[in-house]
Amino acid sequence: LEIGCGQGDFTVPLAHPDTSSPSIPRDYGTSPLGDAQDHIKVSPAGPPSTFTRIGPSNTPRMPIHFDHIILTQSVWYLLDPTALSDIFQAAVGRTRSILIAEFAMSTSRPEGMPHVLTALAINALESFGDHSSCRNLRCGLTPKQIVQSAEKAGWTLRAGTETKMTTPGENRDRWCETYMLLKRPQFEEYGEGVLTEKTKCVLFGMRDAAQACVDRLGGGRDSEFGS
Repeated sequence: LEIGCGQGDFTVPLAHPDTSSPSIPRDYGTSPLGDAQDHIKVSPAGPPSTFTRIGPSNTPRMPIHFDHIILTQSVWYLLDPTALSDIFQAAVGRTRSILIAEFAMSTSRPEGMPHVLTALAINALESFGDHSSCRNLRCGLTPKQIVQSAEKAGWTLRAGTETKMTTPGENRDRWCETYMLLKRPQFEEYGEGVLTEKTKCVLFGMRDAAQACVDRLGGGRDSEFGS
């Protein structure tokens, strides 16, 4: 079971490892989920896959046991930390392992720093929201926080299974999320009196820091977004 499969970028190799991923004709983040998933269904890799749209609260009603439950770069898209806790609790007795791949909120390379600062800034911004946000990044948990959430539900991290790796260049999530922070008026959506001047100082300071990192790196992939 893959939770938060989105447009199916990982679904194809997961369901059919010997099949090359079908080319989905889309610009980043613009194709409706249904269109992308329908494209996969009619591809050679489609038959093993079934897409179901339900929330974590519905999972306990499904009397199914899975070999593995997988979340591939979908934790940060969850509404809040309790959504992940619900998933861990619902998974008890339904699988023998939960496999998670997510950004680590840290980096060993300069080009990764804007995304780390972006995640921290959006985390702070989301803490003032009313849970109606549709941002791409809403719940930037650290690896330690993810493990702690799993442990509270009774899961145990198997020794030697936590690994950090460098995000491949073709992964555009980090660049797009940074772009959305810097080029869209996300901080201005709150009306007067909602944010104190001190809070604004923190939020705008984080955004300025991310912008400064991008500038010092020569603009990153900014040109790809038409800016």
